Amino acid sequence: MYSQKLTNSLLYNPATAGSDFGSLTFSHRKFWSGIDEAPSSNLLSLHTPFAYHKFGVGVNLFSEKLGIYDRLTATGAFAYHINFTDETALSMGVSAEYNSLKVSTARLDVLDQTDQLLFGEDFNTNSIDFSFGLNLKTKYFNIGGAANRISTGLGLSEESNQLSPFYSSYINFKLPLAGERDLLEPILTFRQLSTKSNQYDLGLYYTFKNLITLGGGYRSSFVSNTSPQLSATAALRIKNKIIIGYTYETFSGQYNSNLGNSSEITLRFDFRDQGYSKNYKNSRQIMNNSLAFRRKTLTQSASTARKKAKNHSKKLEKRLKKNYLKSPNFRMNSSKKLHTKKVKKVQKKRYSKKKHRYKRSKKKGFR
Repeated sequence: MYSQKLTNSLLYNPATAGSDFGSLTFSHRKFWSGIDEAPSSNLLSLHTPFAYHKFGVGVNLFSEKLGIYDRLTATGAFAYHINFTDETALSMGVSAEYNSLKVSTARLDVLDQTDQLLFGEDFNTNSIDFSFGLNLKTKYFNIGGAANRISTGLGLSEESNQLSPFYSSYINFKLPLAGERDLLEPILTFRQLSTKSNQYDLGLYYTFKNLITLGGGYRSSFVSNTSPQLSATAALRIKNKIIIGYTYETFSGQYNSNLGNSSEITLRFDFRDQGYSKNYKNSRQIMNNSLAFRRKTLTQSASTARKKAKNHSKKLEKRLKKNYLKSPNFRMNSSKKLHTKKVKKVQKKRYSKKKHRYKRSKKKGFR
């Protein structure tokens, strides 16, 4: 369970693989500073888009130390993105998950090495499971959900008490501020960890000029008679590619003094931003349409060119209709930089040798 917005959501929803951009993420979480040998977890995640952002693939490696258990999970994900416009896309993803759960005898004082309750097959298990997710991305919000460990949830495989199925859904608003230089993100997440355990997260984050992110979150308790958790997050983006983030999390009630605080640190490297693909695709489409119109081909006219310009945003489509489908000569002649500047009529005196007097010119002056 990770708290940061910066942590790759591919861990929960395979549909996010290759959405918008690719990334390489490492996260480390240390629970409960007041407890000796408290749980800890590590996540290494990589995902990337390909085929002009139509598909995405990703892998996760997750390790966790929880009490006497050592858990290792390896996940491979594949996603298909249906791009309606430059800023709207529906994604569907599936993933396969391998889990290895073992008892660590190094953290036990064992009297009977043959005790089947500790070393039997029920406590040392290897399993394979599957997950499915959906994600809808627009300019102003992301919404999606996922069903994790479908085989266990449907009873197709042996259910383990330690690795039960769970379901999650979320909505992430993206509200641009200050002329779209800053971003405000309210986030709501709901998880059903079991039939009797539901949990939701509330978060609010503010990003200043795509450089600094500050925010906080509230996480409800999924166990009765326990306190909810509060978190504060700060992150810094370096050279538009690298993000370093830290989250401080604490219980809001009496458990704070007994358990202590939790810390989470994330290092993320982003690459293959979808904006480069959009700009390249749109510029090539505009150029091809302009050349086709100028050559006056019989197979393509201005109307058919607009119909064939697929996956364009409304703003770009409006620009295409207005100017970009006109010939390059028209655009050059109508450029404001090439216009001469007309000035007011200036009356100049012209000397006449015959009548030895000045005459006023009737010509208009330009400069």
